[in-house]
Parts: sequence; C-alpha cells; structure tokens
Amino acid sequence: MRPIKTFGPAGDIHGEKARPDRHDSQHSGTWFAILAFGLWGILPVYWKLLAKVSPHEIVAHRVLWAWVFTGLVLVLRRRGRSLKTTLRDRPRMKRILLSGLLLAANWLIFITAVNSGQVLQASLGYYINPLVSVVLGLVLLREKTNRTQRIAIVMAAVAVLLVTLHHGRFPWIALALALTFGFYGLVKKTGGVDPVIGLHLETLLVTPLALCHLMFIQLSGNSAISTAPTVITPLLLSTGVVTAVPLLLFARAAQSIPLSRVGFIQYLTPTCFFLLGRFVYREPVSTVQWISFVLIWLALTLYSWSPRRRNRDASQPARED
Repeated sequence: MRPIKTFGPAGDIHGEKARPDRHDSQHSGTWFAILAFGLWGILPVYWKLLAKVSPHEIVAHRVLWAWVFTGLVLVLRRRGRSLKTTLRDRPRMKRILLSGLLLAANWLIFITAVNSGQVLQASLGYYINPLVSVVLGLVLLREKTNRTQRIAIVMAAVAVLLVTLHHGRFPWIALALALTFGFYGLVKKTGGVDPVIGLHLETLLVTPLALCHLMFIQLSGNSAISTAPTVITPLLLSTGVVTAVPLLLFARAAQSIPLSRVGFIQYLTPTCFFLLGRFVYREPVSTVQWISFVLIWLALTLYSWSPRRRNRDASQPARED
C-alpha cells in the first residue's frame, strides 16, 4: 500500500518543499498540540459552570458560535477569496464533509453517553483515543519509530488495556469516541485545508441543525438563556471560542507533526481529567487508575526523550582516537 500524502500548514506536500523549515514547523506543531490538549484537559472546569444547561443545548451553542467565531476570523484575515477557492475544490470539500461528519458524530456520541449515564465509558474513550491516533499514523501514514518509541507505545497500550479491563465490560461507546476523533485527526492530517477555513465549513454543515434545536427550545420556553441565571448567557456565547481555539490548534498540529506524536501528546487530556478529578473534585481513584497513570507518563517520557537524544548524538562531532 502506498503511503498517504500529507500536507504542511500551507498545503504543501512534505518532502517536496525545502527541508530547512521542517524542524521549526515540527517544533511549533508540537507546541500547538500541547496547547490544544492542555486546553481540552481543563475544559471540564468550564463545563461545570454550565452544569444546569442540557448537554444538547450546549452542543448546539458550541456549533453555532464556533461557526460565527471562525467566520469573524476569516473576515478579519480577509480570507474570503481562499474560502471561495476551497468551496470550488471538490476533493477538499469531500474531505471537509467527512471531517465535519466525524466531528459531529463524536460530539453526538459524547452527549449520548453523558445523558445515558455512561460518563465512565466517555472518559475511557479519551484513554483509547491517543492509541488510535498512534496506530493510524504508523499503519496508514507509514510513520517511522525507533526501538525506544515502540517500547513507549507498548507501555501505553498496556495502560489502556488495564483501564479497559478495570471497566468490566466491552467499551463500545469509548471505542466509538476514540475511532471518530482518531479518524478526524487523520483527515485533518491529509486534507491540506487551512485550519480556520476547514473548521468554519465543518461547523457550517451542522449549524442548521443547531439553529433548529435552539429555536425549538426557545419557543418551548426551555432555553437556558431565557430561564437560567444571567451569568449563563455570556458563558454559552463564549462556547464558540472555547470550542474553536483547541480545534484550530489541533488542526495546525496535525498538519505539522507525525500523527503518532499527536497521539502521544493527546494523553495530556485524560491526564488533566485525572488530576482535576482527584485533586480538585476529590473523586476516588483506584489502584488500577494510578498504575495506568504512571505507565502512561513513563511512556510519554520515553517517547519524547528518544528523538531528543538522537538529535543530540547527531549534533556531537565524532571523536578522534
């Protein structure tokens, strides 16, 4: 099977552009990924403030205001011509349609899990998800790893297996969450679409549904904006920024660095969930969860340390005996 072509931030195929900027691109891409998954990791604090609002209404506001926010960014950046060019590009529009459907499916599965009392399965999905990204990068994109990185991947897989077995039943919802977002990352990696334009068009696809839902609950008198305390309204209006910023950072990271590296950095999100749950919200943590936590961070350390050591060894001059 031929490797899938991947694109840089401007849509250039890696390998066809001059290489001097590649290291800088990967360095900045790594930081984009750290910021994206770090922000996602602390978002539960924000959603706790909206605990009295129904999950479906929150998702509808996220879609609508993310679309509005990205539209404003495009206007300020004067990217109207690029937007029109993308709309005329059928292959790219097909990828945007696919990524939009995957993102909408991921959000829908997550909300369904929360509403049906399957919160543990949803959180398990965040542990499985990074491993899916790593596997997709290695298998479909033919990304190369060294021995140390392969050991790190096995350690992470063992940690995920422990958490899965501890859950006690086959995690269908967790797998669905992991697969939808994992393939979303793959499409973003290979799509070659500007992140802002891509997210704007992705949210555009589901904005009509979001508007219909918000109009329905408004007319029925169940809208949080009408019934909840005044402070809820600015929080709901801000969900667009809260939703869009990490997704834009993620898209930029996915275009700049190997998908397998994106997958490993992604463990920041469940790690933040773990720390918030244990030390902020005082939730009980089992021995299995502690073991998995330690294994994942050992794996992260190994995976990130290996290329640093290789680059350091390569930069040192050979010794003359």
